[in-house]
Amino acid sequence: LQHVLLLTDGVPNMNPPRGIIEMLKRMKQKGAGARLPCTVNTFGFGYALDSELLDQIAGLGSGSYAFIPDAGFVGTVFVNAVTNLLVTMATNVTLTLEPLSGAALASSEAVAAGLPAKAVGNTVQVELQSLQFGQSKDVLLRLLAPTEGTEAAALRVTVQYCTRMGVDPMQVVVSSELKALSAPSAAASAQRCRVLFVDGVGKAMAMLKQSKLDKLQEKPLQLPEAQEHIKQLVQTISAAASAGSEALPALLEDLSGQ
Repeated sequence: LQHVLLLTDGVPNMNPPRGIIEMLKRMKQKGAGARLPCTVNTFGFGYALDSELLDQIAGLGSGSYAFIPDAGFVGTVFVNAVTNLLVTMATNVTLTLEPLSGAALASSEAVAAGLPAKAVGNTVQVELQSLQFGQSKDVLLRLLAPTEGTEAAALRVTVQYCTRMGVDPMQVVVSSELKALSAPSAAASAQRCRVLFVDGVGKAMAMLKQSKLDKLQEKPLQLPEAQEHIKQLVQTISAAASAGSEALPALLEDLSGQ
């Protein structure tokens, strides 16, 4: 498996006419199977960065973006990054979800938590980027159950991924009947809180984003609104039935402490 580490302490001073992201998308589409031959991981040093661009590059490259505010954080970031790269089992992982037996996708945004997903006919394709040994990937999907009197809903799941064994992607297909639960399981509730965290923090960051025109017009930063949004998010997660889960205190610590 091949990986590229992009390190920068500034912003681009030269850009292609169509933009860096658009050209990277074109390169990806021209690759075998519309994939890049490697993952792309980005690292930004200091505060003079285009973090949104670095995050988009990492997203297209099935990698991750790490912000390094000062020298004291370099070791932590690179130990974690190199460890994840060394235990990578597969790259370019694509999950295709197809409802069966009368079930249907709830909407075009049926997959939560900001995962790159697109609807293709009656299916939705989700890009899971990379898989690491010993780590799970959890996806929450919104489905509409079939009407009463029909057969039980089912779901066909197809996973495609590339490993170090060759360039041709491997594929696994599984179909399973869906059973309704009287109440969400503790694991499902914990994953719902994780999704709320991801979507909520993303919304708060978008609220604080200012364009060059906004800065020239001296528009006030929506900091109070973003803080209130995070406060409500903390209350929602704290009140969740799974608030006693071992995974949730860390989410609440990040929301409350930062």
